[in-house]
Amino acid sequence: MSPPTAFVIGLADGSISSRRDAERHVLDLVNELGYVDSQGRELDQRWFRSLTEPVLYVFEPIGLWRLDGRRRDIPPTDAVRAIAHLALK
Repeated sequence: MSPPTAFVIGLADGSISSRRDAERHVLDLVNELGYVDSQGRELDQRWFRSLTEPVLYVFEPIGLWRLDGRRRDIPPTDAVRAIAHLALK
């Protein structure tokens, strides 16, 4: 499973309720799969944007879910959840 797919599934099933949850959900997956940075360390929240870029590319420009750098508790909107459900069909 790819990080963007894990992100969409988490949005659709409700297990992601904030950016913090999204980061944890996606990063736990990639770290369990053995991904590491160039120095052999597990990936952290700084990697989230690059790992989920295809999904953020859709949501951010149309204002469905803001991912403010400092505010990591902003919840996804109902529209984001609806789009995530449609993307999985």
